[in-house]
Amino acid sequence: MLAVHGFGSATRRHSYSTTTGASPAPYLTGAFTVSPILGYERGGFNADGTPDTTSRQFQAGLSVSGRGAAQNATLFVTTSEISNAPNIGYTQAGGFNAVTMRNGAHWYGVASGAVSSATPTSAPNTVPNASGTPNASYTLYNTTTNLDSGVVSNSQSYNFVQSGPAHYNFNPITTATPTLSASNHPDLALQGYVGGLMVTAYGGSSTPPYTNYTAPYIVTNVSGTPGDVSIYLPGNSSEVGAVFNAASVGAPSRGMSTSSYYFGGYDPSDPNNTAGLNEARGAYVNPSNFAGRAAVVFNNGANAPISTRNGQALSSIGGYANQLLVTAQSVGANTSSFLSSISSAAVQPCQCESTQWGFWSAVNGADSNGSLVFEDQGVLLLWVAGVPTTLGSLPTTGTATYTGHAIADIANGNGGLTYLAAGTFSAAVDFGARNGAITINGLDGTNYAGTAVWVPSTTSFATPMGSPLTGNIGGRTAALAGSFFQGGATNTTPLYGEMGGSINLTGTNYLGSGIFVARKP
Repeated sequence: MLAVHGFGSATRRHSYSTTTGASPAPYLTGAFTVSPILGYERGGFNADGTPDTTSRQFQAGLSVSGRGAAQNATLFVTTSEISNAPNIGYTQAGGFNAVTMRNGAHWYGVASGAVSSATPTSAPNTVPNASGTPNASYTLYNTTTNLDSGVVSNSQSYNFVQSGPAHYNFNPITTATPTLSASNHPDLALQGYVGGLMVTAYGGSSTPPYTNYTAPYIVTNVSGTPGDVSIYLPGNSSEVGAVFNAASVGAPSRGMSTSSYYFGGYDPSDPNNTAGLNEARGAYVNPSNFAGRAAVVFNNGANAPISTRNGQALSSIGGYANQLLVTAQSVGANTSSFLSSISSAAVQPCQCESTQWGFWSAVNGADSNGSLVFEDQGVLLLWVAGVPTTLGSLPTTGTATYTGHAIADIANGNGGLTYLAAGTFSAAVDFGARNGAITINGLDGTNYAGTAVWVPSTTSFATPMGSPLTGNIGGRTAALAGSFFQGGATNTTPLYGEMGGSINLTGTNYLGSGIFVARKP
């Protein structure tokens, strides 16, 4: 699954999609959104002068039903690669990860498995194609394929359910005929914020269900600045690279302190991939549609995670990483219907052109001699990222109002389960006074108001220490940290047309963390 990309002329640049009507992931019940398989082939040539016919693709799905303690939510991401593999020809191969939170039944679940168009007995070239771009229907199976060696083997997917782990084979998935679309594939380097809640399981058997859990705790940027969160979308490739440098807030003694979560298979500091990252772990189709799973070093089928916890690489302690990220656009979440369904207000999403937001999850852990050392469980977390602006681009006089939405992961009570809630967001910015009046309404039935001030000599702002936004019920407060980002062509001032950041919520037996995103006219 390794490829070295040259920079010859791009003879083909194809974005494509194909519907399936199904997915390999369990848990998706009730009303849900599953994206088509979305892919991109950059064309051009490899370093040895041969045409680059490799493409990468992803599929993702989201299901959220109910509000508050009655909510059930599921998220999955499949990432894969189509390449001309030895002996088996053009083949799609990769895998999926899924997470679910079942508040009513008081359990959470994870699932993972392999996906491939080949079986041990199939003929070569299981993906019909034109120079690597699929051009007809084909079928995906629950099989494991090594695209370096061309070896295909049968496999089973893993599925943790309430009564314990189980294994299953998903039914073969037949795609429709792919359709091509115009390519929108700029080179982007985004920065931003993360938010969400985690719990940590510890002790006892390494086989779930586990018995010992910490209380929920907040996970957000390690330094509170947008440089903690980076997403790399290379214009000359279909790969994705991302790193979320996160820290806990008030975590209990066994909880995670700091972690660096790596996603995808691209590192801008190593464009030739000398580290051997598995490049089938992410796919960049366009600025609103990209996804990734845990970044791993591919060693002839063994995938060693490169994410860290408390300064230690997970791979150095025999750990594992079940991670995924995806844009909200890809799973139908950047809509008024979705956001309003988890709010007590009518919520209009930010009509942002450059800033993206979405979901991520991390269920990472380690065990030793059959005993669980730890498992940090962040099931439905949030991220937001935009194109950084400069301090000189921000005006020193005038006012502007940025409007959009906020969305957070909430724990209301002492239990470890969480749910998603959304609200409206508004920032009335005074560029001369270097502050802004912030209002968030309808977020888990609470309205918040207060002031954020500039962080000196930066493009960032935050609520002052000890002066968070105040809520109108339950003694709830919201601490906010954010930055101005560049906007798009419809902004009257595109150099500072958008903003995004994190919010941390506290109250009596109440905790929450998430993100906000907004734009000005």
